Amino acid sequence: MGELWDIYDSQKRKTGKIHKKGTPFKEGEYHIAIHAWIINDKDKILLTQRKSDDTFPGMWEPTAGSILAGETSLEGARRELEEELGIKMMQNEGKVIGGARRDQYHDFFDVCLFEKNINIDDIDIEKSEVADVKWVNKEEFEDMLEKGEVIQTLSYFKKLYSQIIKNRHEREEER
Repeated sequence: MGELWDIYDSQKRKTGKIHKKGTPFKEGEYHIAIHAWIINDKDKILLTQRKSDDTFPGMWEPTAGSILAGETSLEGARRELEEELGIKMMQNEGKVIGGARRDQYHDFFDVCLFEKNINIDDIDIEKSEVADVKWVNKEEFEDMLEKGEVIQTLSYFKKLYSQIIKNRHEREEER
């Protein structure tokens, strides 16, 4: 049957209509996509590598995908993490920290952040979705962006990443 998505208007209000993945959107119709960023206590982020037969082959990104009809952004992010990496997040883990409307993709993307330590050896990659996975620090991420190894539309995270690290260190100093 394929994935079904709620359709939103340009103000991110549900229209009550449903969209089937793979069919064209009408003008003014949008769905919600998520970027699920995981950061560990060493300030490293988890990146996944796209398969060679995917769009943007071999490029690195966070776990990403579209939320299904009836899901919230966090529910969709948790589902994608479990489907693609075998990572189970608890209901209270994660928060939406940003996002934007992208007219060219007919979507709103929501940036979801999870702060969790995960052993890379415990990750169960879904080979039909992901080629590889790795932890990188801020400098490595920025270097990968500069070299074109990370999908360029993700450059927005550079600023967020710096802010997240700064906020974490400030919280630690307060303790």
